[in-house]
Amino acid sequence: MKHLVIRDPWTMPYFQYEQQFIDELNREIGPEHPLYRKRLYVTAVRRDPTAVIFETVAEKSIYALVYLTYSGKRGKRNFLMSYDNTSEVARLAKEHGFERRPIAMKNPHHAKMTELLIGRDLSWLKE
Repeated sequence: MKHLVIRDPWTMPYFQYEQQFIDELNREIGPEHPLYRKRLYVTAVRRDPTAVIFETVAEKSIYALVYLTYSGKRGKRNFLMSYDNTSEVARLAKEHGFERRPIAMKNPHHAKMTELLIGRDLSWLKE
């Protein structure tokens, strides 16, 4: 069983407002976004609340930190996500025109592993 600890300035969302965050996300993203048409729920909301952590409802969950503008408009904003460093994930990212970079990480058991950072613009990331 997974156990999630949420620390300030983050908080758990109130259930009655969860759909409002999902609706706003759907207004702001388009078909090129990895969360487009995915079944989601809100895991955490920053207190301001422009930053929201969404989780996909799937066999293997994907967590995504999204900054909402509340403009109701779609835009080609940058995003950052990490995923398994596999050839299939790299191929999908490339097909959709996203930049990708492997990054060294440690899992909860401190084992070294490599994940793939995916985003529209990773020029800020040092080699």
